[in-house]
Order: sequence, then C-alpha cells, then structure tokens
Amino acid sequence: MSGERRKVGRVACPLCSTQIAVYANEAGTVSIRCHECELSAFAKRGTEAARKLAPAAPAPPAKGAKQPALSAPAPSPPAAKGFALSQL
Repeated sequence: MSGERRKVGRVACPLCSTQIAVYANEAGTVSIRCHECELSAFAKRGTEAARKLAPAAPAPPAKGAKQPALSAPAPSPPAAKGFALSQL
C-alpha cells in the first residue's frame, strides 16, 4: 500500500468548477475530492487521466526531500450554473 498523501496544488472541479485540492502519494497516484458535488477521482502516475486531473502537479519528491511552498492559484471566473441541452 502507498504511504502518506500530500497536497500538491489546487484545480477547478471538472463538474462544478469549485476549487479543490489535488493530492499525490509516494507512488505518484493523484487524487481529488470535491465536497460540493461529491466527485471523487484518482489516477496513476504517467496516465492521461493523471495529466487531466493535475496538469500543474509536480512529480513526487524523493523520500526525505523538503516539499517546496505552494503558490496561490490564480482566481478563476465564476462558473455559469446549469447546462444547455446542446452540451449533452
């Protein structure tokens, strides 16, 4: 089993656009969880899904390496509520 998770950044939720934390473990598995819409997802390192979940997430550091400080994400414009039938 993989070890401890660490926060590697923030992204917009793919469903509701709420800013959510991105976590990675020692094996490089990336995971997200949105508390607004209950979306939960994970992806193994090196996969297309991992690149979509955390496009700016750095590679996991070696054991014993210090984690760099995270910078604040750029504010995103408010998302439009609802959907159009043409999007289905």
